[in-house]
Amino acid sequence: MHAVVFDFYGTLTPGTTVLERDVARTAVARALAADPAAFASAVRDSFDIRARGGAGDMSATMRWLAARCGIDPSDADIERACAVRLSSELAFMTPRAATLGVLAALRAGGISVGVLSDCTHELPIHWPALPYAPFVDAAVFSVETGRRKPDPAMYGEICTRLHAAPTDCLYVGDGGSNELTGARAAGLRAFQLRGPEFVGAHTYDAEIDWDGDAIHDLREILPIAGIVSAQAP
Repeated sequence: MHAVVFDFYGTLTPGTTVLERDVARTAVARALAADPAAFASAVRDSFDIRARGGAGDMSATMRWLAARCGIDPSDADIERACAVRLSSELAFMTPRAATLGVLAALRAGGISVGVLSDCTHELPIHWPALPYAPFVDAAVFSVETGRRKPDPAMYGEICTRLHAAPTDCLYVGDGGSNELTGARAAGLRAFQLRGPEFVGAHTYDAEIDWDGDAIHDLREILPIAGIVSAQAP
């Protein structure tokens, strides 16, 4: 096995609830002086566009969302709302307990590590300072490529950056965005990460009928990738 590719949100990080997301959106709406309900609706209805970078950079995207709420904020309002959004999204980027140990064990065992994420601008902005970055050989973010999972080009891009054939890669994800079916179709062996904490978690386009392999703890991927127990965290 040459590489393991991970989804980010809900896989390397704990899952988030709808309520937690709504609280974060309300904080941004207030910074923008927008109606919270209208702003939450604008955000929920536009993920596909925003995750492809279709509304411009972060400031342009915030102004675009404001326009969908029927308001025309000042530059200061936009700047303030972007700062709140960056801060609130950072709270959703904390590693789950096993994550960093698993990434370190893979790297120590000579396995390349990739991250493939459908995301908006906040993740690539924060990425260099996040604790995952030193253990990850390549990261592909939808907002930078203009494509989203399960587009085969996304899987092709991460494999290319990892210098690995798809058949030499494992893919691990919680099942959002039909990522598992997409990974399998692209030639990767896909595993769904599932467990009790996923009940009630917010997952975009959840792949609830996945019929392939599954693990219940990230550490389970280590022996599958050929990492001996002595190297496990």
